[in-house]
Amino acid sequence: MGDEGRFQWLETSNLPAGLEVISTPGHTPDHVSIRVAASPPVIIAGDAVLAKNVDARIRTMIPYSRAQFATTREALLRSGLTIIPGHDVPFDATGTS
Repeated sequence: MGDEGRFQWLETSNLPAGLEVISTPGHTPDHVSIRVAASPPVIIAGDAVLAKNVDARIRTMIPYSRAQFATTREALLRSGLTIIPGHDVPFDATGTS
C-alpha cells in the first residue's frame, strides 16, 4: 500500500470533491461505503452489499450484526443507484431487493 506518510484517514481528512462517506454498519460496526457524485451517482458498497443476489455464496466473515447488515443492504438497494458490491460486478439497484 505504500508509505504510511501517504495515508489519509477518514477521521482526520476530507475526501476529494464528489466523494461522500456513508455509514453502512452491519458487516462490521463501523463499516463505511462511498457515494460517488458521478452521472449517474454510484455507491461503492464494499461488504455492505456482498453481491446482487442476497443468497450468493460468498466466502467472507459472518456479519457483526445480521439484522443491521440486512437493514443496511436494503437501504442501499432502495437508493436506486448503481451499486459496486464487495464480491460481484456493479449493478443497477433499481427494482432489486
